[in-house]
Amino acid sequence: MHHSHTHRELRAPCSMDPSPRPSPHVVLVASPCAGHVMPMAELARRLVAFHGCAATLVTFSGLAASLDAHSAAVLASLPASSVAAVTLPEVTLDDIPAGANIGTLIFELVRRSLPSLREFLLSIGGVAALVPDFFCGVVLDLAVQLGVPGYVFVPSNTASLAFMRRFVEVHDGAAPGEYRDLPDPLRLAGDVTIRVADMPDGYLDRSNPVFWQLLEEVRRYRRADGFLVNSFAEMEPTIVEEFKTASERGAFPPVYPVGPFVRSSSDEPGESACLEWLDRQPAGSVVFVSFGSAGMLSVEQTRELAAGLEMSCHRFLWVVRMPSLDGESYDFGTDHRNDDDDPLAWLPDGFLERTSGRGLAVASWAPQVRVLSHPATAAFVSHCGWNSALESVSAGVPMVAWPLYAEQKVNAVILTEEVAGVALCPAAARGGDGMVAREEVAAAVKELMDPGEKGSAMRRRAREMQAAAARARSPGGGARSPEGASCRALTVVVGKWKNAVQEEPTASGMDPSPRSPPPPHVVLVASPCVGHVMPMAELARRLVAFHGCAATLVTFSGLAASLDAQSAAVAASLPASSVAAVTLPEVTLDDVPAGANIATLIFELVRRSLPNLRQFLRSIGGGVAALVPDFFCGVVLDLAVELGVPGYLFLPPNVASLACMRRLVELHDGAAPGEYRDFSDPLHLAGDVTISVADLPIKFLDRSNPVFGQLIDEGRRHRRADGFLVNSFAEMEPTIVEDFKKAAAEGAFPPVYPVGPFVRSSSDEPGESACLEWLDRQPAGSVVFVSFGSAGMLSVEQTRELAAGLEMSGHRFLWVVRMPSHDGESYDFGTDHRNDDDPLAWLPDGFLERTRGRGLAIASWAPQVRVLSHPATAAFVSHCGWNSALESVSAGVPMVAWPLYAEQKVNAAILTEVAGVALRPAAARGGGDGVVTREEVAAAVRELMDPGEKGSAARRRAREMQAAAARARSPGGASHRELDEVAGKWKQTNRAPYE
Repeated sequence: MHHSHTHRELRAPCSMDPSPRPSPHVVLVASPCAGHVMPMAELARRLVAFHGCAATLVTFSGLAASLDAHSAAVLASLPASSVAAVTLPEVTLDDIPAGANIGTLIFELVRRSLPSLREFLLSIGGVAALVPDFFCGVVLDLAVQLGVPGYVFVPSNTASLAFMRRFVEVHDGAAPGEYRDLPDPLRLAGDVTIRVADMPDGYLDRSNPVFWQLLEEVRRYRRADGFLVNSFAEMEPTIVEEFKTASERGAFPPVYPVGPFVRSSSDEPGESACLEWLDRQPAGSVVFVSFGSAGMLSVEQTRELAAGLEMSCHRFLWVVRMPSLDGESYDFGTDHRNDDDDPLAWLPDGFLERTSGRGLAVASWAPQVRVLSHPATAAFVSHCGWNSALESVSAGVPMVAWPLYAEQKVNAVILTEEVAGVALCPAAARGGDGMVAREEVAAAVKELMDPGEKGSAMRRRAREMQAAAARARSPGGGARSPEGASCRALTVVVGKWKNAVQEEPTASGMDPSPRSPPPPHVVLVASPCVGHVMPMAELARRLVAFHGCAATLVTFSGLAASLDAQSAAVAASLPASSVAAVTLPEVTLDDVPAGANIATLIFELVRRSLPNLRQFLRSIGGGVAALVPDFFCGVVLDLAVELGVPGYLFLPPNVASLACMRRLVELHDGAAPGEYRDFSDPLHLAGDVTISVADLPIKFLDRSNPVFGQLIDEGRRHRRADGFLVNSFAEMEPTIVEDFKKAAAEGAFPPVYPVGPFVRSSSDEPGESACLEWLDRQPAGSVVFVSFGSAGMLSVEQTRELAAGLEMSGHRFLWVVRMPSHDGESYDFGTDHRNDDDPLAWLPDGFLERTRGRGLAIASWAPQVRVLSHPATAAFVSHCGWNSALESVSAGVPMVAWPLYAEQKVNAAILTEVAGVALRPAAARGGGDGVVTREEVAAAVRELMDPGEKGSAARRRAREMQAAAARARSPGGASHRELDEVAGKWKQTNRAPYE
């Protein structure tokens, strides 16, 4: 885990301006390339930090897993106070011909996502401006439709925009399908020209569909209200001036150079051995070689580059990627190449040994911003991706320009002596497709590194551009530090947005009633367990869809990669119109003792994240109507009191669990510090509902565990809540719900609102699954589904007994098999970095063969909601995680209750003895630590599946609870009314924002 650095761009603590003038809400739309998402995220951060805006960054998903991961990493690096993020749902691209250009795929992805984007924009209301990037120009049509300003963000330079402008002008008046040759060279501005050989391939190959898409896209640009460009005036002054003149004449929309947008080094993950290596090198001695996250060289070019670096005799740090085997110069991950091989294996024989000491080759990745800013780094051999170029310029490092694809040849022209003068370009790298021989590589490196006129000029010019970049992006702070040119340009644009918001509050057409108060903005805070994030995401979705609220879901990161991935998957499954999502920066937990309980880790993670959460809440324009933390985030209630907003606690499990917590605290009222008092057994919860002490969570009983005291503290804090929202419904546990209503009426406990069940839609589950095809072939009501959730684990012995019991039962089954536990633990949340070998290998010998046909065992995961709702599924052997229990109840499927950890034994007691929808093997009762034998497994399955009194009663009761759950959550149902009551309170108190 890595501590988030403190030198982030953050808004001042008092940034929630109580002035009635609203902050303009800017929605930025980034195409799914890290090179676009990254600078747009930085733009959003600066809009919030320095220009008084609220900002939401909308991204796309589903084009390629690697692109999704890049985008997610960029968004995760943003400070929580900076920008809300929304990922639009995936759309199908299966009908696009194989081998289509990446540009075609992106244009089509954006076009097909417009309905989701429109839905999202209509759901948030009051958008001051839409800012799509280059590939998202079609969003300008949506801006016109909604009546909001549309500004195009250009991730690269004004030269690229100038080229696109000339490209369209050449084709003005052309008939459909007519192609006109571009002049060679093509004048961009003043005396700045570009050769046809340096133009992007997409603008030259009229046989490629992307050519005509580009022409249509750039024609659309003329309808933009303006362009925000990731460059600065001193970088390309002639072109900037030309655009200014064109705008004044009304010949082209205004162009605002507002960059450079460069990542902070603190945004780059992890430490790196290459930084330690750089620490050992002399200052200004190392050539850094990297071709970006997508750039590829051929096998032959890789070997020539290696030989050239060796010939140069200079120190080098080379990020080596897998070479191209098909002639392509890039790989965005859409071709599913195999990147599991070692790219270093493609280097010439003996190269690593011969250059050991003065050279370091690393595979695939290095922390580039930190490498470029390291004192040892003197030069950068780069593909001229514009983000990389600006990072180099901002670090004052001159370049060897080696463009590979897209607009990189244009960038190289701007970087070399023709314009900015910060780079040299080998002759064979000009025009793009030639082989750069080892001699040219060595010569270029020597020219930039050795004493000499050209190298000296480049190094000097790099330092001058570094200073110019710093001046341009400076926010200013008085006479000695005036606002920089780029910052002023952005201020001008934001001023227009603010004036539009002030003068035409309904210009977007999204809110036809200007007198209507704004929807209450509810911030939900979910601890990093998918079992908590998932129902909170559903709660947020319902608040927006049915109760007139705006909602933001705040999550945590850094406890475990698997938890982060699960939380991200849940957030990504939400419709774009549902909820904005913010992930707080990581905090260090390195000082927490090894082996600490997962609950201790979560409590500590939440506590240490409070400063970041406070800062985020203060950054939200318009105020927060309510804070809704979940059970593990009760300390956030203190923050609600501090900020003067209502604080409601969300309970992911049932009302019975809250009753247990209440009794635990009542038992210890008046106890001395450290004093422990025994529960009565059975423990009375409400009316005639009792629970065996053996069914209480183990952490309620183990006074030697630090989490015991934390739970008592947390339970005492609960009494200060304004209310509880519980993921259950009244007909599920009526006696306990009624007892809490009486306690609230007497002032003995805050109000408790059963507002569930919150159950995922089956459409939120990814992909298809072979198990669904298998289920399609089984008779209706014939299959037992067996799954112990995403974290539940059985011992090796219990896994084998379960297998034998399923075999003995004689019934069809679908079993999701997870790796068994070898250390006695009954769960794994991913914090222990266990090895996930094939779990099916732990099944008894011959089991799969003997049960083939009537049973299916699958490794680790199945689409549970779809499995439970499948007509073939008749019963569910479950760990009684509450989400799983509600999914089963909502599908009308009775259960075999087999609780493993946390509050699952409480859940099992409610499911069996109160709701009556489950049967429970004797060995799974009470302490729950005994092995459930094969005979008990078989008996429980048969009892639930075969004709008989108990099984029939459970099946009947499951159908009754299914109907009750549907009634409760329907508009007008009991749970819907409860949530409407709470939302009504938030609307009444949705007054001026706190200070």
